[in-house]
Amino acid sequence: MTRTLAEGIAWAQAHPKPSSPGGGPDGGVETDNPETWDQKCGSFLVRAFLLPYYRTSAYRAAMASGWLNTDLSQAPAAAFIFFDIAGENNGHVGVTLTPGGYNMLSAASNQREYWGTAMGVNSAEAYARAKGARIMGWADNYAGSKITGSSQAPLPNTSIETEDDMKLYWLTSGTGILSTDIGATALPNPQVYNLFYRVIKSNQLDSPFVNGAKPDIFLQAEQDIMEHHKRLINSAIKAETAIDPVKLASALSDALGDKLVVDAEVEFDEEYWVKLAAAYDTAVPRITRAILKQQGELLAAVK
Repeated sequence: MTRTLAEGIAWAQAHPKPSSPGGGPDGGVETDNPETWDQKCGSFLVRAFLLPYYRTSAYRAAMASGWLNTDLSQAPAAAFIFFDIAGENNGHVGVTLTPGGYNMLSAASNQREYWGTAMGVNSAEAYARAKGARIMGWADNYAGSKITGSSQAPLPNTSIETEDDMKLYWLTSGTGILSTDIGATALPNPQVYNLFYRVIKSNQLDSPFVNGAKPDIFLQAEQDIMEHHKRLINSAIKAETAIDPVKLASALSDALGDKLVVDAEVEFDEEYWVKLAAAYDTAVPRITRAILKQQGELLAAVK
């Protein structure tokens, strides 16, 4: 079992540097630069809170932690805040001691309150500014492991992230949707949503916490996953273009309450096409109004 927040704090205060008794891996002796916690942010938290899973970089840990909420005001105590500094082989991670991002415990050389050598408490924003880091967001877990007694992270609010040719929606139902100029597709999980989210944020680089941050770097496997979901949109569009006029006419007439009997044997005479045109003239404005109403409700939800 992992430690509670209070137990992890007590451990950190009792181990101001890795060479402190019990400060090494598995409670042993630290041999890798034992006099400082600098460059050991993930290792420090794994030891302080007895987390069972360690990742070779904080960035990789972030990618294994599911949904990353970028609204730090929603972060509860005992949440993990992840940072991107120089791509997948680097990054930073800290733990919130109180709700929000102001009191973050981490192993780093810049702290507002030092508890040890390159370890203590600072705000997430101050760390990001000092290091030129990008705040990726927070999660209630580190690569699947939670601090004992921590609260469950709430679902993010409905949100829209926009780029020139791409829109990304996160609904309160827990569904991600990727929309482009030609169509849309649902995203299967928060990890895939995060990939497209990173693309948009990397291209914008407009976060108030960014100070000289560099564009994101994507692994080939991550690029392949995103291309696959873009192809799903193209495939859906191609499938939709193969319209069966008989089925379409029946669907439109049924929707309008005009039970126009249409089957494969129907004689497509002038009267039929007049009725079909009338169905279109009536149905299309209704569909358009319904779409605009739904869009207005969605936009109102995120204001």
